[in-house]
Amino acid sequence: MVGVGVEVGVEVGVEVVVEVGIEVGVGVGVGVGVEVGVGVGVVVGVGVVVGVAVVVGVVVWVVVGVAVGVVVVVGIEVEIEIEIEIERRSQMKAGDKVYIRTVTYHHVGRVVRLTRSWVYLDDASWVADSGRFGDALETGSLSEVERTPGIVRVARGAIVDVFEWRHSLPVATR
Repeated sequence: MVGVGVEVGVEVGVEVVVEVGIEVGVGVGVGVGVEVGVGVGVVVGVGVVVGVAVVVGVVVWVVVGVAVGVVVVVGIEVEIEIEIEIERRSQMKAGDKVYIRTVTYHHVGRVVRLTRSWVYLDDASWVADSGRFGDALETGSLSEVERTPGIVRVARGAIVDVFEWRHSLPVATR
């Protein structure tokens, strides 16, 4: 028996997908995505059947896909800063005579007011040269001083150290 058969098949498909989604999370961003895919395939098969039979198969397929996605992300960022400051009670008080060394200058005077940021001195002098520092604290003798008129404000943040001044305050520039 001799037979000949031919089979031809064609399949065409089109698929369109549109997706829209919304997502809420942490952060801020907007994204839009478009995805297009096209595929074409041809399958040819040849088979021999017992006897003289030939089968030929042809399948053609086309898929077109479109996906559109929109993502909107909304978020809130919170930053918290905590500053802790521990401040000891000052040993200075109004009426005390003090020798103050700051990062740049030295002063001697009478404390008239204390605030969180400032020490106010009256009867004050700028100490240009203390001489031997230990001797100056012991004897009250300063090598070079300049009287400063009025109230002197000394920034507490610039103070390196404070010493009790047990002597008379300088009254003249020398």
